[in-house]
Amino acid sequence: MFLSYYFFARQEETPLISIVMAVTTILVVLFIIVVDKKRDIIDESGRESIRKSDHICLKLFYLGTAPILISIMFWNDAILTGYIVVSEFVLFTAIRIILFWIYDSRGVE
Repeated sequence: MFLSYYFFARQEETPLISIVMAVTTILVVLFIIVVDKKRDIIDESGRESIRKSDHICLKLFYLGTAPILISIMFWNDAILTGYIVVSEFVLFTAIRIILFWIYDSRGVE
């Protein structure tokens, strides 16, 4: 994700950047296809764990995004803002995985 944002944020266009972007895009699409075909049927407790972790992460995401969006008004560095937003997505994805793991191992109460 950081690599593709880095290439989108660059000003100059070179053949190497185009090739790396194309290869990255193809790898991401193939990864999505493979993961989609290997999905297991989720049981009811797993579904409830996902709902609970999504609920918590959505509230945390709102609380984390508001200061970033307000601070964007005061600085004009679009590249830094992009990196912060992408970092936030990665952070909350990791938090969601950890919360799901905790809820799934304990069972939802």
